[in-house]
Amino acid sequence: MHIEKNVCDNILGTILNLSGKSKDHVKARLDLQEIGIRKSLHPLSSADGKNLEIRAAVFDLTKKEKEIFLTVLKNTKLPYGCASNISRYVNVAERKIQGYKSHDAHFILHYLLQFAVKKASKPEVALPMIRFSSFLRGLWSKVIRLDDLKRLQEEIIEIVCHFEMIFTPAFFDIMVHLLVHLCQEVELGGPEHLRNMFSIERYLGKLKTYVRNRSKPEGSIAEGYLAEECITFCSRFLYDEGAVNNSLYSAPTQVDGHIGTRRNRDGKTIRLKEADLKACHRYILFNCGNKEIEKLIEDHQALVDNLENSRRYKRARTHTEEFCNWLKGEVGKMENASKELKVLALGPNRMAKRFTGYIVNGFRFHTKFRDSRCTTQNSGVFLSAETTSFASSKDENPIIGHVNYYGSIEEIVEVDFWGELSVSCLNVAGTKKKKTHMGLLE
Repeated sequence: MHIEKNVCDNILGTILNLSGKSKDHVKARLDLQEIGIRKSLHPLSSADGKNLEIRAAVFDLTKKEKEIFLTVLKNTKLPYGCASNISRYVNVAERKIQGYKSHDAHFILHYLLQFAVKKASKPEVALPMIRFSSFLRGLWSKVIRLDDLKRLQEEIIEIVCHFEMIFTPAFFDIMVHLLVHLCQEVELGGPEHLRNMFSIERYLGKLKTYVRNRSKPEGSIAEGYLAEECITFCSRFLYDEGAVNNSLYSAPTQVDGHIGTRRNRDGKTIRLKEADLKACHRYILFNCGNKEIEKLIEDHQALVDNLENSRRYKRARTHTEEFCNWLKGEVGKMENASKELKVLALGPNRMAKRFTGYIVNGFRFHTKFRDSRCTTQNSGVFLSAETTSFASSKDENPIIGHVNYYGSIEEIVEVDFWGELSVSCLNVAGTKKKKTHMGLLE
């Protein structure tokens, strides 16, 4: 984490020419002159011969480019709980960024720097920066193989060589040199995310909040820690309206569900249109994971393939559109059908509830409207789904594979299956993504 913070300071200070942080100054140019390399960057004497002047390097940005660079960081909205509000540290008017912490530097290098340099810097500067961000993300992977470490080791050596072609020798302090040894450190010590100090620093910050008497900080921390432990211990027994439970692990945890607002805590009741009702029902049936439903899906697919003598595309479409009605009839004939199977076949209630936020499996989702009023963003979604792709309606050999979908949440609807179960559905507006020549999606 300290290597990332120092390298981030070097990069941002040099690119933005921040006072006291930049590694490009007269002494750095004199070093080039003394070594005898990169003559285009050697300092020049002023007209009166009393001062030295330096010419702009390839990494230098104009005032307009600096504003573009910082605007990318300023306007960035990150997911809730992912990082701090980095826009607080950016001053576009003065064209500077300062006061960010180690985790902010970590997040800037991994994710934000590549987009900022793509918008503002020249390609010969942007490409090594993008590769550097990709290297750090690969190094911090939760699962990393030894073959990947060899590839990453070769990658960082090339990246540092590209940096040497861009920046002055003063840029390369010991922290930049240590980047070359990070892969060996992972090979000897294990994944990087298990050995960082972020969680420890965060916990130390929590302990500091216990200090009430600054003349006795240790005693304040001890008393605060004991008080929290006692409260936590008691809450494991007395959380359910005074009911006593002997289980040590019965403390209430965060419950998934909707996120209300001050005006409307329980959502807004709406009446689903016929098309939306069918779309919700169809999606839930094909993705519910119920073994009985999956068996019936296979039966209906076989029935459609046997009865219809048509193109494969039409058979697949018929299977998708007619399965819901066929399932309702088949379940009606069953005598020992489970209650869950009956309500799933019957379909959801037309009356549903609409929300602007929802928490599912610990993940927070917002609509675009809710995000427009927040400093965070949780409306962007990504899905990799196994899909049957047809080139055209006449294609008899479709390709089955994983297709990536991107989009923004327009609406969150909770549909009710007649009091037996409820399912939250996200209405997502899809967007097309394409890769640029630099490997980024836009």
